[in-house]
Amino acid sequence: MKHVGLRTDPKDIASQEQLGGGGATGTVEIDFGAFPGSNFTESPTVLDAGITATSRINVSLSAELATTDHTSYDHVYAARFIALTYVRYPGAGFFIMATSEHQLEGKYTLNWEWS
Repeated sequence: MKHVGLRTDPKDIASQEQLGGGGATGTVEIDFGAFPGSNFTESPTVLDAGITATSRINVSLSAELATTDHTSYDHVYAARFIALTYVRYPGAGFFIMATSEHQLEGKYTLNWEWS
């Protein structure tokens, strides 16, 4: 598994909202693709110059937001099968990686926040 650098294409930028005390929150979709799916995917890059090498990033599946492929209930069940982690780019942003032991299909919404 190798990531080849910060993605800056505008369609790969995640939504975000600034926090009052520093940091930000937002949502981003991940996509495991169409049948037969995949057991690995990455989110679009979240661009934020405030990210440092020690920034703490929290990521979770959103049970509040459905996607075109999955209901909010599907998001609750998927949390049992999807492991989430992130890679920071200090001074630039971060992206989220999702893995599963199972071949999954379609899009899921993630909540993220950093401080």
